[in-house]
Amino acid sequence: RIDNLLRSAADLPLESPEARTCRVPELLLDMRTLYGEALFSSRDIQLELRAARDVPPAAIPPSALKQVLLNLFRNASEALQPGQRLVVSVLPLVNVDGLNCLEIRFVDNGPGLPPERARDPLSPRPSEKGGNHHGLGLSVVREILAQWGATLLCRSQAGTGTTFQIMIPLEQAG
Repeated sequence: RIDNLLRSAADLPLESPEARTCRVPELLLDMRTLYGEALFSSRDIQLELRAARDVPPAAIPPSALKQVLLNLFRNASEALQPGQRLVVSVLPLVNVDGLNCLEIRFVDNGPGLPPERARDPLSPRPSEKGGNHHGLGLSVVREILAQWGATLLCRSQAGTGTTFQIMIPLEQAG
């Protein structure tokens, strides 16, 4: 599925170039409308979106960020059990090594990553999920974000949950 998304992004028509920035709160609302029922509500998992007011545009194309968010949504929906929760927050101004960034934070109260995966969660490795899972999802997310100067942090504790923080540079004025 990820391979198909990446291939389709590579085949975007040249005559209509995509914007190089996006408004993250609006994109998250659109994604909740498209995927919220199938990934979360139908499985009795709560998805909560939080965003500060007046969030500036992030310096990443909407299609690239959609791929990242969809992967993280899907991973969360597969890891969480009925009654558990995913909270996605957008924070408008975080300074990372002197660069103003927007933060997207995914926090769940699920089982946490397996210990062997928690040691190095962003590297490709065989998936233990079975089916069509290849274990490439988080490494693909990291690669997409790196293309746009963004970073991905992961914190996980068994039995407590997992947090992913995405730091995306803000659109630079001028």
